[in-house]
Amino acid sequence: MLHIDPISLPSKSKDMEYSVDFKNMVKAHQGKFIGYGNPNAPVLIIVPKIDDDRLSVYNVNNSCQWLKNIENQTDFNDVKDFFYGGEQVGDESTFNPLFPFKGQRDVIVKKKKNGDVCCIDGTCRSWHRYQYVFSDLRWDLTDKIEFFKYAFYTVFDEELIKEKFFHNFSLFFYAYQSITTLFQYNPSKVFNMKHLFGELEVRSRDHTEFMFQSWDCDSLLIATLPYDRLSNADLKHTKFVLESNIYRYADGLIIKDDGLIRKYIDMLATGEFKDIYSKRLWYSRVFNTILANILRFDAYKWSKTWIYAFHKLKDDKNFYSPDKDFDSVIDALPSIFLVTPKETVREIVSDIVKKNKEYYSLLIEVIDRCDSTRWHMNEKIKKRYIPKQTYQELMDVFSEIKSTDYKTMLVGKLIWLKYQYRKKFGKTFEY
Repeated sequence: MLHIDPISLPSKSKDMEYSVDFKNMVKAHQGKFIGYGNPNAPVLIIVPKIDDDRLSVYNVNNSCQWLKNIENQTDFNDVKDFFYGGEQVGDESTFNPLFPFKGQRDVIVKKKKNGDVCCIDGTCRSWHRYQYVFSDLRWDLTDKIEFFKYAFYTVFDEELIKEKFFHNFSLFFYAYQSITTLFQYNPSKVFNMKHLFGELEVRSRDHTEFMFQSWDCDSLLIATLPYDRLSNADLKHTKFVLESNIYRYADGLIIKDDGLIRKYIDMLATGEFKDIYSKRLWYSRVFNTILANILRFDAYKWSKTWIYAFHKLKDDKNFYSPDKDFDSVIDALPSIFLVTPKETVREIVSDIVKKNKEYYSLLIEVIDRCDSTRWHMNEKIKKRYIPKQTYQELMDVFSEIKSTDYKTMLVGKLIWLKYQYRKKFGKTFEY
């Protein structure tokens, strides 16, 4: 099994493990709980303060331990196991907030007869659920709690989070205790964010999620009830929201080595992942990574990687599966139509038309997104609309469809796209 660590930790000799902002913040708040996890990660988790006697000894020592980590330039590999082989082997002297309770199992959550939820031989329910939400970001399969590699975790302390260090994150998750307390203790005010849907108002009790964005649109805060209180449906939606936004707001979690991704594509093609769950999981990771790189960094290079995957996996029924939990095909194709040769576009669309019974709805959505392709494209791409030759190839493929209804829908959608382009670009439009 290949191992890819999304967080690239600098060597100690370069003294880049801990930022100046983090060092200053730790020194200024000695005696306080600073947090757990990776201070270089792009994701910040903010939770309400809790009274937990089990954690009190670790919380008291938290700021002192961070000072030692800074002094020793401690990285994840330096942290000693707190749990090993399912047994606790550490205590407060070996505990490290960089990787708290290292080796702790991500265990099965069960209900007692009285309805209480407990965890067997492992962690609290909240951490179990954070691990679930972050699971698709991990490129090494493990049954250990390790979401701290991908996020920094702290409690709501308005004086603390005013520090510059906390303003350097790009994606925030905040757990509020109730709608009332969200108005009273709202970190979006500290981070100068606006509610995405106008003024924040008290919603019904069924509403569990609020989203806030910075005025320059460079960061996003997602506020929910604490994860241990969310329903399974709400938790799944939170996971979806993370996956939908992680590539826009969190560069540090994007793998940029196309060679490694191609190796995973080969593993999918050769059937190394046997069970359907593992297969779909790796499909999601691979194609979300490709999509992120197409949209954010190098559309030409990563479109070739997508096409490599297409040639390897197009005969796998999972490739166009309409019940997948991600839209990587739909999201990537508008960009691929923009930057790849017309012959390649024809090959892809012809294959979709031939093999996927739901192709017409998928392609209609792709064409819809072609209208806004420039909005989310890498700035290196100067094209503002799909080329004339590509447009004609699409029209030719759609015209060959046997079903009159489907043909009418797709051809009509292409004509609509041309009309939208003409409205937007006027005399500069080429066809």
